[in-house]
Amino acid sequence: MNETKFINSESYLEKLNQVKYDPESEEILTSVQNLEKSMFQDSEIVNNSEEYLNKDMSLENSECTLNFKYVQLEEPYLKEKILNDLQPKYNIDIKNLYILKKFIISLKNNETKLDIFTLLPNDYEIIFTPHTINPPETKSSGCLNIIDNFIYTYGDPTSKAFPITLLHEIGHIVDKENLKKNNVKSLINEDQYSDYAEELRRERTASAYAINKLRPFVKSKFIDKKDLLNYLKNDSLGSHCSVIEFNIARLELRKETGELINKYITSLEYYETIINEYAMLIEEHQKLNNDLIQIQIDKEIADEELQSLLYKNEIEKHEKRIKEYKNEIEEYKKHIEECEEEIEEYENEIEYSLNMIKESDEIAEYNS
Repeated sequence: MNETKFINSESYLEKLNQVKYDPESEEILTSVQNLEKSMFQDSEIVNNSEEYLNKDMSLENSECTLNFKYVQLEEPYLKEKILNDLQPKYNIDIKNLYILKKFIISLKNNETKLDIFTLLPNDYEIIFTPHTINPPETKSSGCLNIIDNFIYTYGDPTSKAFPITLLHEIGHIVDKENLKKNNVKSLINEDQYSDYAEELRRERTASAYAINKLRPFVKSKFIDKKDLLNYLKNDSLGSHCSVIEFNIARLELRKETGELINKYITSLEYYETIINEYAMLIEEHQKLNNDLIQIQIDKEIADEELQSLLYKNEIEKHEKRIKEYKNEIEEYKKHIEECEEEIEEYENEIEYSLNMIKESDEIAEYNS
């Protein structure tokens, strides 16, 4: 077995710059709309999905034939799982949850065919609903549950986006199996950014799998290459990249806030030190003043001239030292003021950073 080569997270995250996510881009919106619309003009599956239950359906147009079948999801455990884990995020229409049993697209002008169930591992199921509720949304989206072995997706099964989404999720399964074969959980070197880099790698890998499986359909002009890349790279992957960038920014903000707090604590400790030194200076200064007063009194009552001269010299030395202390005290006062200003700046920065963290946490909780 070849040794697994791990990827540096920071270098891999540079690939974030290759995707420019713009949810308002007219080009991307047009590509999404092109792929999300039904391939068949008379399709009523989205609005009348119950009528097609348990039926082997075959829809045709001038380009392709779509054969598919789905049945009602009856498994109580899976229903409860979807209700608890996915309903809050996807607004799932619980009444219209189905298990896909067949999905084959065949082109008429050649032998190009896609059978989803030849790619899906036998122990996996595909659960879908044609749209969300509150508000109704038919844009395809999906997720993978590797614990209970099912893909969940919503969207119009007669659209081109539907198989694209399924292939992307199957790509995740294939990637997961490859990691398992190599006995690793990630291909990224472990560090503070590794989870984000691995998330990006998995999304890119899943999209690459879907694109690879759809090459014959692109070559046959059934799926427009620009639409496919806009859908998988600039829309789907782009939204993941924006979330990853947001989460990295949150991580950096926490890191910077931690550094600020450490600097703040260091400043407080230093401030306490100089305050203590300042107090000692004041005390020493007062002691010198008291000593000077006593020497001046002793000089006044000195009997001999020589003794008086000695006191005079002592007075001059004390006065010089007192002056030095005064200057040192003034320097300490300035230093204390600077330290207090620095502490106030740190407090303001920390308060701002903590507010930013709170806001980013609220955004992250809302998006989740």
